[in-house]
Amino acid sequence: MDLSEERDRDPKATIFTMVWGQFIDHDTDMTKSPANLTCCAGGRLVNEENPECIAVRLEKDDPMSKGHAQCFDMSRSTGERRPECSGERVTVNVATSWIDGSMVYGSDRHKQGLLRSFSQGKLRMRRTNNNKLEDILPEDRRGENSADCLLTQPCFLAGKLLYI
Repeated sequence: MDLSEERDRDPKATIFTMVWGQFIDHDTDMTKSPANLTCCAGGRLVNEENPECIAVRLEKDDPMSKGHAQCFDMSRSTGERRPECSGERVTVNVATSWIDGSMVYGSDRHKQGLLRSFSQGKLRMRRTNNNKLEDILPEDRRGENSADCLLTQPCFLAGKLLYI
């Protein structure tokens, strides 16, 4: 489908519809990745033979690669087997299943404490070199989100780890 053609456009659904759906999806579900499994480290594939690894390969001209990263770390979600069934893998939701803003505010007290300013009900914001507040998320300097950030891009602290 070529969205540049008028006949392919939906007059009621805009790109905002997709973005809002993704936003709500991140509020109501989150899966857990296998512990201690790294598929891509430092921009290089490191565990190609593991069937749980599904690292996204990047071409050199891909803007996400910054000219030197070969991959984006990704693995299959941790699964469990239903007690009444054998063989069927079920993905476990580790987030709240409510529309509660947890992707912004966090799902537990620890994350909420890192995100809140504790002043007038506001969230923390990033400070610039000239000590002004910007309307963007603070940098994740402690590795709270445990993201393997891209080599030249900072990580940001949010209620949930999201790759934007």
